[in-house]
Amino acid sequence: MRNELTVERLRERLSYDPESGIFTWRVAVGCARCRRKPGDLAGRLLDRGYRQIKIEGRQYLAHRLAVHYMTGAWPEHEVDHRDLDKSNNRWDNLRAATSSQNKSNTRRQRNNTSGFKALAETAA
Repeated sequence: MRNELTVERLRERLSYDPESGIFTWRVAVGCARCRRKPGDLAGRLLDRGYRQIKIEGRQYLAHRLAVHYMTGAWPEHEVDHRDLDKSNNRWDNLRAATSSQNKSNTRRQRNNTSGFKALAETAA
């Protein structure tokens, strides 16, 4: 992606606690009405359960920022939450996953009467 956020810039703007999975602001950001102070919780919780953080006009999902923050590189594929809690961004709860692996790590659907999860599709 062009104009991608560098890890250095990310670390200047935010602090990430790998034990709690929480991002906090290192610097004051925002407009006068919505000013965030250093130490404030970063981002907002989306309806889908993910935390989203806006940095320099661009929206990022917190779990992808966590990988970038900890490794210095953007994840090549998807990032999966081991415990299925999309807002739990603790470092030990995140793992790299292919789309197929990520889709197979889901809860059983409500309309499932067999008790088994559907298998992820495999490429032929």
